[in-house]
Amino acid sequence: MLRRVLNLVLSRIVVTGVLLLLQASWLFALFYWLADYAKWFGGVGVAMSIIMCLALIRQDSTVPEFKISWMILFAVMPVQGGILYLLWGNKRPALGLRHRLERAEDAMAPARKDDPDAAAALRRQDPRAALTARYLHDYGPMPVCGGTAAKYYPDGQSMFADMLPALQGAQHSIYVESFIIGMGETMEDRVDLALTVRELGVKSIPMNVLNPIPGTPLEGAAPLTDEEVLTTVAVFRFINPDAFLRFAGGRALIAHIEEDAIRAGINSAIVGDLLTTIGSKVIEDMEKVKRLGFTTEDNL
Repeated sequence: MLRRVLNLVLSRIVVTGVLLLLQASWLFALFYWLADYAKWFGGVGVAMSIIMCLALIRQDSTVPEFKISWMILFAVMPVQGGILYLLWGNKRPALGLRHRLERAEDAMAPARKDDPDAAAALRRQDPRAALTARYLHDYGPMPVCGGTAAKYYPDGQSMFADMLPALQGAQHSIYVESFIIGMGETMEDRVDLALTVRELGVKSIPMNVLNPIPGTPLEGAAPLTDEEVLTTVAVFRFINPDAFLRFAGGRALIAHIEEDAIRAGINSAIVGDLLTTIGSKVIEDMEKVKRLGFTTEDNL
């Protein structure tokens, strides 16, 4: 009988229940003691929310939707809002990843320097364009370089004839972001494209999914089905097993199947905001990959 009682008292359920009871008692005592200081904690919390709100307003690089959502939270939870923003609102990458990004930025710094002669020539030719170039350099960063030329194409299909010889003449790595799926092409067209980029030795293949933006020629295009997107990803991975198959434009349309797309073959991503749509954060993609049981490769 005594042994049975001891087994019951020392069982996992009883021990866990006792620990939970002690934890609840400790929290109750803590909050009871802190009740006398509630006004002070409330004042500090409101002040912190005001400071975080002002800091958020001053951030030029933050998208308006992000700012508005946090300001609503500050209004609804004035005491806890500032603390929540400190914990989650301006989440920075982990220290190791931050150091890798800093090393990559330092390595690319020489290529980001302006050509002084080209910048001076642009100022003489078009002062307004020079100011735009200065802005792109400061926030891009995109340097002003000389000896370059630009040719504009109405669409990607008409550009392909000029792009193909340039790709075939590449001497080192090829990075291409010139196609968008969902513009009326067939699955056979996508297979042909996957075979073409394999023959060219392309190692970075961004998977852009058409996002019909109002006011553009393809605003009425029918969106791809989830099955079409995942099948296209799997086909490109099968034909290009060693390439970096990247999330790119149109991620908002496939956010609900991104984990399936990773399983289908996506193994990298273009992060940050894109030309006309909001992109993603590095830390969010890293956490998603780890949650699926994959590991990240240090290429920086």
